[in-house]
Amino acid sequence: MIECQCVERHVPLPLSYRQVEVQGEVVQLCPTTYSNVRNLLTEFIKRDSIPPGRITKHYSKYVRELCLNMWKETKMD
Repeated sequence: MIECQCVERHVPLPLSYRQVEVQGEVVQLCPTTYSNVRNLLTEFIKRDSIPPGRITKHYSKYVRELCLNMWKETKMD
């Protein structure tokens, strides 16, 4: 299991984590990152492609990479 890597260290620690599966690995995400992943992944699915920079620029590199990998997995099915 991989822990949230949105920051080097969460301060304060989140009260709960959400789990997603990315490339066969379970990743625990803090609530903020989970929400960002869910929102950006919706944009990927809505467009059926990578969203334009005007949308993705609002998300961290970590969130963009998670979403890209999750979206690619759906394209392989």
